[in-house]
Amino acid sequence: CGAPPPPPSGKTDTRALLSAVEAHLADLPDPVDLGAGRLDDSPVTEAVVLAMQAVLRKPVVPRTSFFDQGGDSLGAARVLALLRKALGIPLDMSDFVAAPNVLGLAQLLQSRPGATAAAEAALAALPGQRGTGGGGLARGLLSGSAAG
Repeated sequence: CGAPPPPPSGKTDTRALLSAVEAHLADLPDPVDLGAGRLDDSPVTEAVVLAMQAVLRKPVVPRTSFFDQGGDSLGAARVLALLRKALGIPLDMSDFVAAPNVLGLAQLLQSRPGATAAAEAALAALPGQRGTGGGGLARGLLSGSAAG
């Protein structure tokens, strides 16, 4: 499955793009198996994990670059769009390039004013309970109910 075709204007239809990602979240695996790369349990880190999982459609390795896990520049733009929508924190591609893994991007976000509170609110507004399944959490992250 690919991204929806571009509209006649040639510009990226971000709503259609987000809808396409959301349409495939049912197959999303449960949250990451952290293995040796333990993560903190901060809400910002959880939001980054969910966004990367939603785009890659598989568990993520916290210390491994998004690009080394099969992501590409379009996928990185999707991760950024999900995080911007869910947290209301400005992010651009240079942020992602500077911190292309879960831990780096979470650390960068945690340095931004209001990120932790925004992540807590976004995760609290998710359907179901935190940690009960990647699909539901990612769908809630996509809905942007806390930052919409």
